[in-house]
Amino acid sequence: MLPARRRRKRAARATVARRPCEPLVEVSLDNWQRRIDTNLTGAFVVGRRVARRMLPRHAGKIINVCSVQTDLARPTIGAYTAAKGTLRNLTRAMTAEWAGERASL
Repeated sequence: MLPARRRRKRAARATVARRPCEPLVEVSLDNWQRRIDTNLTGAFVVGRRVARRMLPRHAGKIINVCSVQTDLARPTIGAYTAAKGTLRNLTRAMTAEWAGERASL
């Protein structure tokens, strides 16, 4: 059996990873914002920070992981689908801006 501290950490990670399945008309603003913060804002903040060090060296790679939900929508996961679709376009914008610096995305 895992020690209590590890069980709590594991439970906390599972809670963050869990996506509520609910129709868009029922998605609370808090749940919407959580999906955007987790799947989009986090990638932006990390990508920007990495790029600030990577671009002056004219080398490096940033890998953003999207989902099949980027192109396919399913009922009850609209917030997740929107965040992943926007992440794809954020990655395209990063590529357009930073390609001249020999950065790979």
